Amino acid sequence: MPPNRPIERSLPWNDLRSAGSIKGLSIEETEALRGAIPDAAEHYFPKNAPWSEQSAKDIVAFLEGIAKKLPFLQRYKNAWPAEGCMRRCLTQRRGVMRKTQNQPEPKPSNSVPLRRPTRGLNAAQPAAPRRNRQIPQMPAPVVSPMVHSGAPNGEAFVRAFLLSTHPAMDHLTFVFIHHGVIDGVCLEVLAKRSEKEQKNFLQTDLGLNAMQALVIRRALSEM
Repeated sequence: MPPNRPIERSLPWNDLRSAGSIKGLSIEETEALRGAIPDAAEHYFPKNAPWSEQSAKDIVAFLEGIAKKLPFLQRYKNAWPAEGCMRRCLTQRRGVMRKTQNQPEPKPSNSVPLRRPTRGLNAAQPAAPRRNRQIPQMPAPVVSPMVHSGAPNGEAFVRAFLLSTHPAMDHLTFVFIHHGVIDGVCLEVLAKRSEKEQKNFLQTDLGLNAMQALVIRRALSEM
């Protein structure tokens, strides 16, 4: 019998919005491909540019490397599913970096300025405490654990949340961080959104497939 011919791409790149659109990939293969793309982008394409502006040498190295790491891609001519996913990843990364660069620097908070110490002898001597003066004991503030999940540990919190899903979705940490979900506070805000808003954000903005979005929304409902 003649050998199986490699599967050729039948859709334009713009229609391949996610690995879920690629015919022939199982759920496990889809997850493996989507999970490998962010690390591969950092390794093979450090240049912040779209696919069309990357060097041919880097593109060839990526396609050969990803095909060795994920042998199921050898069913496809030139491993084009990996190219489709990488094109989308590079475009998203470029847009996120441009958005971050255009954000204005945060303004300083309107805190009460500290008084400058008065020069002289009295300035170096602390005021004597008043006798019989009782200092009221303030109760320790109760802080939600979500508050402690901000930078620099925010990424670890997001990864821990994605690890807690069934199945684990921690390979999507890069996607969440680069779309503004950087800590537990952001996850808490997302959890309070309506089902329609969550679906729109997860599937349209983040590019997750229906199964991934369902797993994430289920985990958000348990927060």
